[in-house]
Amino acid sequence: MLSFSALSCGLLLSPILSSSFILAFVTIFFLILARKKSSNNFILALQVLFFFQFGLIIGSFSLNEPPHSLLYKKVKNSGKKVPVWIEGKVLSSEITLDGSRAVIETEAFYDGDERIEDRIKIISYLPIEPPQPYSRFKGCFFLSLPKTKTNPGQFDYRKSLNDRGIYLNSELKEKSLYTTVSKNYFFYYLSKYKNYLRTKIVEKCKNESGIVLALLLGERGMLKDKEELALLRSGLFHLIALSGLHIGIVILIFYFLFGLMHLNPYISDILLLFFLLLYTLIVKDQPSVNRAVLMAFIFILARMAGRQNAKYAPLLISFSILIFFNPLQIRDVGFQLTFIATLGIISLYDSKIKFFRDATVLNSLFTLFWIGLSAQIFTFPVLVYAFQRINPLSFLLTPLTLPFLFPLLASGILFIFGGSLIPFFNSFLLLLIQFFAKCFLLIPLYGSKTSLSSLFFPLPHFFYALIFGLLLILIVLTKEKKKLIFSLLFILFIIISFFFPNPFQKIKKDFLVTLDVGQGNCSLLHFKEKNYLIDCADTSYHSVPTSRSIIEPFLARFNIRQLDGIFITHWDKDHCGSLKDLISDLKVGFIASAPCPPPPSDIKDSILKKHIKTLLLKRGDVVDLKEAKLEVIHPDCNSAFLSSDNNLSLVFSILLDEKNILITGDIENDGLKEIFESNIPLQPVDILFVPHHGAKNSLFVPFLNKIPPHVALISAGKNNRFNHPNPSVINYFSSIGSKIVRTDRDGAILITFERNETKIFEYCETPWEKAIFE
Repeated sequence: MLSFSALSCGLLLSPILSSSFILAFVTIFFLILARKKSSNNFILALQVLFFFQFGLIIGSFSLNEPPHSLLYKKVKNSGKKVPVWIEGKVLSSEITLDGSRAVIETEAFYDGDERIEDRIKIISYLPIEPPQPYSRFKGCFFLSLPKTKTNPGQFDYRKSLNDRGIYLNSELKEKSLYTTVSKNYFFYYLSKYKNYLRTKIVEKCKNESGIVLALLLGERGMLKDKEELALLRSGLFHLIALSGLHIGIVILIFYFLFGLMHLNPYISDILLLFFLLLYTLIVKDQPSVNRAVLMAFIFILARMAGRQNAKYAPLLISFSILIFFNPLQIRDVGFQLTFIATLGIISLYDSKIKFFRDATVLNSLFTLFWIGLSAQIFTFPVLVYAFQRINPLSFLLTPLTLPFLFPLLASGILFIFGGSLIPFFNSFLLLLIQFFAKCFLLIPLYGSKTSLSSLFFPLPHFFYALIFGLLLILIVLTKEKKKLIFSLLFILFIIISFFFPNPFQKIKKDFLVTLDVGQGNCSLLHFKEKNYLIDCADTSYHSVPTSRSIIEPFLARFNIRQLDGIFITHWDKDHCGSLKDLISDLKVGFIASAPCPPPPSDIKDSILKKHIKTLLLKRGDVVDLKEAKLEVIHPDCNSAFLSSDNNLSLVFSILLDEKNILITGDIENDGLKEIFESNIPLQPVDILFVPHHGAKNSLFVPFLNKIPPHVALISAGKNNRFNHPNPSVINYFSSIGSKIVRTDRDGAILITFERNETKIFEYCETPWEKAIFE
């Protein structure tokens, strides 16, 4: 197990460390000499060193370099979406709410009339039914580079795709621009059958079709936002990933059916291998299924060979096989969770505390809880460092889903393997599936509402990672009683790391950060150990909410678990959409907004439920923030000239260490004119949040001439459909000498305040995390 751990660590650290064949051969040489004279401990240390170096070497071989592709270079050099005719084949596809998503591989593209042979993998979004795997096509796609990390703590989507060998993103605008040229008939009929299954499920299961498709076929594209969020918050999202638990239940169902048929155990195992392979082909391109089925194959083959007592063997063999074909998989969080969770279950299963007698319902139920707890202990470091979030109740909620998940999958297996073709019987099966899907959804929907369902976890220092790793190794290697002691010690360090995540690093500067949240706004003002959020957009669309993908990972990166206040400039989703999540996950001192219009009812209810203080700010109000002074400039709700919600945006200035920051929300020309004509004293500002993301209808020059800013800060989404910021806005601020920074081009913007000096850092130019601590 130590060799296994050393190899894994070497692969994980290969991007930042290096080894060489010479060092590896020197280690082998000393290992050979040591075997004759040295102690077992010294030999073991050399073995660990060799496997660690071997992991570094394998990892360095597989570090993904940009492909030598003319199409990739064409798109990269363009810097925007490029329409290109391409020919290629479909590798995999799945249904989504808007059509389908597919991974395709090009064979050629067209530059004018010239056909240029070129191979590159692309993830594509299409407004058509899922194309058949391994079919060949010709189509016109808008190509672009996948979105990369533009904020501290954010998940790097581009890197994740690159690790899978996918380098471009594409979108098909019109159905008529896609033509299937030829088909692979084996996959054609398999895909046709899968489409048939999909159509029947969507037709009969209706509102529950999204969760049924996810649980049976691994297709999450039709999950509703509400369902996906509930699964995430409750810690039950792993159940729709078709992971080891899912495949384990499927195996039990098959063994139960074969038992009813009184089949020979050897024949049962052979049939099970066949059906597992067929199931893998049907769901296709689901890495979690491939991993689970591979482990199941090895376990079943070991059972057939009479070697099933080697409990770690299936895990190690499947790990080795997968790493041999693609070493980069070890950097995939899903891969890590699969093997670490399985290792935890195997290591702690025999250490289960015996509260109940064997062969009782209570003992079986406790065993399920123990398995869940074992997996949760081992996966904790991965979840915290990857997502800054844990689900303490996951191990309790997972067993509660099994009474519904088991019959749902049993009915689903019968439906997939022939039942769907039998008239009336297929409708009966889908009726059962729909009923159990409704019951299954109740667990995450209600479980996600509990306060401990999902816990925001500040990013622990790397020192804790070393402790966690050491304790997990000791849990694996020691005997049963000591395993429990080390497990309790592990839980103790989890608690310590939660309350003291980074005792060695403290924020030393006052700063303002505007995050790149797309077409919206979210900024954090930090001074004198106080944190104030200005807006909190949610710009997600059928994906992880912005609060979970950008805002909270950023706060976790800098160990911010409490907000002294949140200022909402107005109640559109691109300014307040993440508020409910943030007040659910973090301690918030107050929420400030304009008195008109009132907040949406769901947000108002959430604020009242959390008993958070609210401030209604209007023109002339002054808020003492101790080390800073806030003055409200707008709105005057009694004005008869303001007809739109945008023109009722909260506009205020913050004076901090003689630096004047002006926040304007989405105010437009009418609102700016009203301020200008109200004789409010206006003066030049150091930093201006440019109104309405740089829209042309917010360029009221007489107002702006009174406040010529040193820095014009624009928060807008890259390639947004509104064409923000408008060129006329850019030209105006350039003409008056303002320094223009914009999130669509520069990523997250950091502005630090040191004595009399203001420094600006742009994340896309240089990641600036260290600048806050220096």
